[in-house]
Amino acid sequence: MNKKISQYSLRIVNITTIVLFALFIYGVMITHLLLPDRAYSSSERRKLTIFSDIKPASILNFNLSQDAEKWLLDQFPLRDNWRRLSAFTSINLFRMHDYQSVFEYNNRLFKQEFPLKEKSVIAAANMINDFTQNELAGLNVWYSIIPDRNAYLPENDRYLRMDYEKLNIIMRHNTSSSEIVISDLLDLTDYYKTDLHWKSAEISDVAARLAETMGQTKLSNQDSNNYISHSLKPFYGAWSGQYLLSDLSDELVWISNDKIKKARAWYHYDGKYDHIYDTQALANPDAYDLFLGGAQPLITLSYQTSFEQTGSNTGQPEDSHTTAKYDKTLYLFRDSFGSSLAPLLLDYYDEIILIDLRYVSAENIDSLLDFKQGADVLFLYSASILNNSEMLIR
Repeated sequence: MNKKISQYSLRIVNITTIVLFALFIYGVMITHLLLPDRAYSSSERRKLTIFSDIKPASILNFNLSQDAEKWLLDQFPLRDNWRRLSAFTSINLFRMHDYQSVFEYNNRLFKQEFPLKEKSVIAAANMINDFTQNELAGLNVWYSIIPDRNAYLPENDRYLRMDYEKLNIIMRHNTSSSEIVISDLLDLTDYYKTDLHWKSAEISDVAARLAETMGQTKLSNQDSNNYISHSLKPFYGAWSGQYLLSDLSDELVWISNDKIKKARAWYHYDGKYDHIYDTQALANPDAYDLFLGGAQPLITLSYQTSFEQTGSNTGQPEDSHTTAKYDKTLYLFRDSFGSSLAPLLLDYYDEIILIDLRYVSAENIDSLLDFKQGADVLFLYSASILNNSEMLIR
């Protein structure tokens, strides 16, 4: 009799579990239908798949299930809460060292970059050589590597990191242009706690070494350290939304002087010019877009009186950068780190042209720019970009 009761109780439990699970699934499906789709995730800083993204053509092939899966995952109710639970479980229950390659160490967040991809670094070096021998022939070409913050972590077996010294050696052995070393000017305090980028207020010495090594002196007697600081806090970097278990925050600081205030940025692709710092971007999910509007293929920084005379922020300025004459021009091939460094180089150059090969093909550079003989060229890339140079070489 007791055995029959036990079997009966077990069946009740199983049936109850199945019913509750089914109710949960139906509840999720109903919630999916009732709640409006979110187009953007602030914590992940990316666009989310919405129902209208499912193309009608995919209904006729296997892509329907893939598109539907992306939509269901991106629009899952309380998605950030489930992501936070997943991170907590991974770190605290399964004792993983990182969550989605992000980990916390001494009240700072890091993203694992491993292993060193030697072929990728060699490809980056070859790209620089190709530019130097062709489009940049007759110009003064330099390169400099921005160390990842991981390079300043103490060596241990807990966190994997690539061989940064070997990366430097590969670049030196395979690049024909001269190197400007800046790693000794940096340490962990020069980087944000929650973001990969360096702090612009801490790198004036980096700007000075780069410019002076390229043979440039200040355009005036103004002290380059005579800056006015502005700040936003709290600032949550990109890794805050990925790790989800940290309440760390930063202060976003940008600095300016008379030169930076008078200079303007000409956005070639957008057909507009604006101030060097885009303060409207402080309201964006990624406030780092303050520095030259975030991802931009081609920007020219310069001093032009016509900027002060017109009230419009669209259309090409009267004294265009294509006809204006400058004594000191710098072509800066860069990634996102260059956005916060370039304004500091205005103490040394009349004109700075920023080129981001992640967003403009190298094949199109000749049609977009007429490189000025005798000008300076700097390839300034972070180690992680060189380790993933396929995003530059297309």
